[in-house]
Amino acid sequence: MNNDGRIYSSFSRLSLLAKRGRDLSWRPPYSKISPMSGVQKSHQRGRGLDFVELRHYFPGDDVRCIDWRVTQRTGQAFIRLYAEEKDKNTVLIIDLRSSMFFASDGSMKSVIASELAAIIAGRIQLEGDRIGALLMTDKGIAVHQPQRGEKSLLTLLENVVFHGQSLGQTQDNFVRKPLVSDGPETCFSSQATLDDVLKQLCLQKTKESQIFMISDFIDFTVEKSNAFIAQLAKRNNVIALRVSDPFEDQLPEIALVMGNGNVQLDVRQNAAELRQRYNQFAAQQNQQLETSLAAMGIPCLHLSTHLDCWQQLAAMSIKGQG
Repeated sequence: MNNDGRIYSSFSRLSLLAKRGRDLSWRPPYSKISPMSGVQKSHQRGRGLDFVELRHYFPGDDVRCIDWRVTQRTGQAFIRLYAEEKDKNTVLIIDLRSSMFFASDGSMKSVIASELAAIIAGRIQLEGDRIGALLMTDKGIAVHQPQRGEKSLLTLLENVVFHGQSLGQTQDNFVRKPLVSDGPETCFSSQATLDDVLKQLCLQKTKESQIFMISDFIDFTVEKSNAFIAQLAKRNNVIALRVSDPFEDQLPEIALVMGNGNVQLDVRQNAAELRQRYNQFAAQQNQQLETSLAAMGIPCLHLSTHLDCWQQLAAMSIKGQG
């Protein structure tokens, strides 16, 4: 197994990033909730932290909410109402398919996606919310059931490392060796697509959750993917994090040889027409994704393989606070 952290994520690296994620103060100026805000307010009123109003006591009200100072001063019973808090599930959609095993420089897209998941999970775990995950792989969907606690977080990171390191490996020379005890993960044998994962969440009637989609969105379609995301966005807060390599958006004007181990593509330096067709196609695909998500009010954050994952998130944090 290659120990280069730019090619494969390690358990120690993801564990470190999960701990650093706890210190990340991220408040981007989204119209919806901040993706790092943890517990969320409901529209109900009751006992909580944020004061809503002071009103007269009525029979049936919670006597624990009585403001005894105001009651003693006025001679009438008053209660203080606060915004009730309730925790929410966080669902991470993590793309670890072959299309993510690519980079022209820096780290593989799969590594950036894994590090993103670790940072987000570390922050959410600090807030005490449940963290679940759907990992898209070439062999199906791996499901990490939503749970709280440090053990569940470590198991999730182990699963991310395992599936990330499976990229580029054959079944014969790769054997799973758990770093921590196996946790709540189930696998499905069908080929994983973005639509498969989105459809599964819709069928589960996922609601009142924070959903992070971490992918290159290479198989996003307006016809199906857009409909699934729209359905989820009605009852959940959705954030998209697109991981890409600059070469995917625009081919450079140099001779290129690209391959995946089975197929090799030779792009000559003077292939201007090919580059133009490819660049137009990539721009159209990206525009469709941007337009579709913007129409639903879903933020789409872009991360590059050429830059450090933590530094990119930290820069977004500073920008969001400014």
